[in-house]
Amino acid sequence: MDLSIEQFVVRLLPVVSNLVFLFPAEQCLEWEWPVDVFLWSVIAVFASPAYHLCWGFNACLWNVSKHHVVDFWSAEMALPMVALYFIRIRSPYIRTWFILVSGVAIGLLVTGTDSSFMNQVVIGLVSGAIVVCYLLWHRYAHNYWPEYDMQRLVLGLGFLVLGVCFFVVQEWWPPYYGYLHAYWHASTATGVGFMVGIQPKRTAEEKMRCPPMASQIGGTIEGASILLPMPRRSTRFSPYGQTIAHRV
Repeated sequence: MDLSIEQFVVRLLPVVSNLVFLFPAEQCLEWEWPVDVFLWSVIAVFASPAYHLCWGFNACLWNVSKHHVVDFWSAEMALPMVALYFIRIRSPYIRTWFILVSGVAIGLLVTGTDSSFMNQVVIGLVSGAIVVCYLLWHRYAHNYWPEYDMQRLVLGLGFLVLGVCFFVVQEWWPPYYGYLHAYWHASTATGVGFMVGIQPKRTAEEKMRCPPMASQIGGTIEGASILLPMPRRSTRFSPYGQTIAHRV
């Protein structure tokens, strides 16, 4: 394959730009979410790079359509994962099962249908509905809205929206597809990295309260739920999750 320097760079950028997903992987390591670390690491070093190596350089493990399915699955997994960063779950085992069920459901969706746009709409709506339900539950059960690290939340959503913009416009300018697709990877990965830290780390008390459900009928709303409330008034956190300021 004879490529000019510019063609080589355009095809290489979508491969190496996936390394930015090591940023959310590192953040999840700090928050003690090993399944998340594994998922973002696989996206960074295998799922998406393998597809773009196959598509751009004919360096394929399988045929390009199978690589595309794996790449598309990994991209769609970002939606429920970002939704999960809004939610405080009582048990890490239930959190893990949520990720596994989401992965299987998205896998069945992307392999069983031909419309990638409708897949994105369905997964986006379901993920958004989960977040809204959690916010409403939290307000009803604990009488205050969940409080997040607003700086990280704004940065995270900003980079995610920027990434979506790059993803949408990349088809409009085919000569710049490689650049725009790489920007999509980098922006999305950066946004996810910030979203990981919008809630604080689990406290020692929360780690001790691993059983997800109340053991008897008539428990409190908190005790009967698989969900935990966000810490009250802990509105600012350091990059490592410790509270550094409180709102009076």
